[in-house]
Amino acid sequence: MQEPDVYFADWEMDTGDPFEDRNGPFYRRRDEQGRWQCGFRVEEKHCNGGGIAHGGLLMLFADNALFAIARDRLDGMGLTLSLHSDFTTPVGVGEIVLADGEVTHETGRMLFVRGRLYTDKTTVMSFSGIIRRFSRPDKAKSE
Repeated sequence: MQEPDVYFADWEMDTGDPFEDRNGPFYRRRDEQGRWQCGFRVEEKHCNGGGIAHGGLLMLFADNALFAIARDRLDGMGLTLSLHSDFTTPVGVGEIVLADGEVTHETGRMLFVRGRLYTDKTTVMSFSGIIRRFSRPDKAKSE
């Protein structure tokens, strides 16, 4: 397991998803308003051939943030139905990328979320997504 980043010393490391564990580390915490915030530091392994954070990695991080933002309203399992992203500014090795957002709408089975990735300088990417709630297989059998 990788050593925690000093910047994120008071954050919890987001673990448990094998794909994200291999591509992170990603962190999360509650901000001053009680909302979930996510973060990571760009490493060389996160970059494309041009030396900037790969767009696919930023989309992976946005998907991770989508679920963190909706965490308190998810109540179980969920899957991403849609993830839309608009890139605005490249980020390089060593930069801290943070994410926050809000649930904008909720139905019985769906959560609609919008958010942003940003550094201390600017917005890196805006995103919106839809999460579909579903029951865990073992829970569904008992319902």
